[in-house]
Amino acid sequence: MEKQIYLIVDASIPLADLKLKLKEISPFLDKIQLYNTEKINEVELKSLLDWLTNQSAQCFIYENKKALGLNKKVGIHLDEVEDLTELESQLQRKINKGVTVGNNLEKLKYAEKLGYDYISFCSVFPTKSANVCELVDFENIQKAREFFSGEIFLAGGINEETKQKLTGLNYTGVAVISALMDAENPLETLQKLK
Repeated sequence: MEKQIYLIVDASIPLADLKLKLKEISPFLDKIQLYNTEKINEVELKSLLDWLTNQSAQCFIYENKKALGLNKKVGIHLDEVEDLTELESQLQRKINKGVTVGNNLEKLKYAEKLGYDYISFCSVFPTKSANVCELVDFENIQKAREFFSGEIFLAGGINEETKQKLTGLNYTGVAVISALMDAENPLETLQKLK
């Protein structure tokens, strides 16, 4: 079964450059997360969000709750599980939400309780782009389905080679940065990661 591809992108990359980089692969992405959104002005961010939400992938912003008001299709990715009921009431919409988890299974139980759409285990393998995450025990990834009914993504150090080590795990897809953004042939790499 094909896995979903969740691309994590630096929002401070100039829009024209980002569009060029994503043009070929955006129709095949399932989710896109923007980080560093606070480093660009609101007009540029809105333009970026409007462009991304017109692509085929679901769009998420990393930790920037204020930016959720710029586009009704945008969700949020958090480092800690939070109850967003009040924010959803203010915005008058359900917010698609995901959270980074590690080896603490209580965190994903809480995400389940609050109706999070997905969790993202970080870091599955050593990596320089996810250097703030602990290495996740594969046993905890296996146990996740006992406690969480939403989508399960694996992040950190995933590339064509390391993906082979994920065989047998029950997960929805992989979250990547450099595996696609630095790839010589991003479309070919994306197909190999699915």
